[in-house]
Amino acid sequence: MPTVFHEGEIRFEFSDEWEPQHYDKHPDREPIKRLPETKSVDFAAIKGEKLYLIEVTDYRNRDDRLRDQIGAPLAIEVAQKVRDTIAGIVAAQHRGNVQTWDRFTKCLLTPEPAVQVVLWMEHEHATEHDGRNETRAYVMSQELKKKLKWLTAKVLVTSMDLCGLDGVKASDSTSS
Repeated sequence: MPTVFHEGEIRFEFSDEWEPQHYDKHPDREPIKRLPETKSVDFAAIKGEKLYLIEVTDYRNRDDRLRDQIGAPLAIEVAQKVRDTIAGIVAAQHRGNVQTWDRFTKCLLTPEPAVQVVLWMEHEHATEHDGRNETRAYVMSQELKKKLKWLTAKVLVTSMDLCGLDGVKASDSTSS
């Protein structure tokens, strides 16, 4: 049976082949969250032997000045969330929640880390097929690769329109 999570106004449905955790709302995140300015991605998920760290950013219905964060500032924010999430996952397993986090930490400890960072980024006009969404995704993926080369070059920027994550469906949770 698929696993469903809501992040903001987006409903995510992970197929059975995924082992997802809503990391930023997981109780195992609480101890590391006490450290000021600690950040986290929204989802940590395993598919096969790969760890996916998924950050959701929804710019629909938001103030225009927030859109200025796209590019290097957003890439830095996502990279910091990835860094802190990795520390939090390792700490959660170290504190004794081996059953939940063992597969996640194993992906981090392989000789060539099996990690992919996903930025799920929604925009006002994402349904218009004028190429803007694809261009925006490409530019963001290049910025993310620069900031995350310490960990992985496997970066994906996607959205409901681009549908780039196999086995994950996303939809607007505000529409019926």
